[in-house]
Amino acid sequence: AKQLRQWLPLTSVLAQLSGSPALRSRIVQAPFLSFLGQLLSHCQALDCHKTVVEPAVSHEEVITTALTIAESLVLHPNLLVGCGELVAKQLLPPLGGLIGSSVVETRVVAMKIFAEMCCHLLAQDIESESVAAAIDDLIIPQSESLLLEAEPAPCFLLKLLGSYCEAKPSAAAIVQLA
Repeated sequence: AKQLRQWLPLTSVLAQLSGSPALRSRIVQAPFLSFLGQLLSHCQALDCHKTVVEPAVSHEEVITTALTIAESLVLHPNLLVGCGELVAKQLLPPLGGLIGSSVVETRVVAMKIFAEMCCHLLAQDIESESVAAAIDDLIIPQSESLLLEAEPAPCFLLKLLGSYCEAKPSAAAIVQLA
């Protein structure tokens, strides 16, 4: 919680910087992605009410800002090419956790970002084993409930599962069992 309180003033600045075409490629590097992974982990704890922040900032605002930063990355997937391992190991797990959020908007946005990141990494054959493990551990167990969600969550899930099966044909059996 202390670390999160220190980072809160920076999150809106980072959202602006990661969205800036002039600065994006300079900002989005390994330290930035590590920070974003830690921030998303804190967001997961906030969402589960395991962490509390000052009442001046709402949990939803922190989570929305973190997801906005992550979403700016999927809009420019070429930035992820050199950092596939960081994305697979530090961003996908907390995003997968946020897919289980009780807040519908958080679930949908987290699913969209998770799916887009995975699809890009699978298409480029970057960290495909780590991505497959994240899908197997975080998405497959929730797939039935995600298919029953309101649109567009099922669309993101189906896109992800299609890319997963295309990149790893043996995954079709896992997907079929789910």
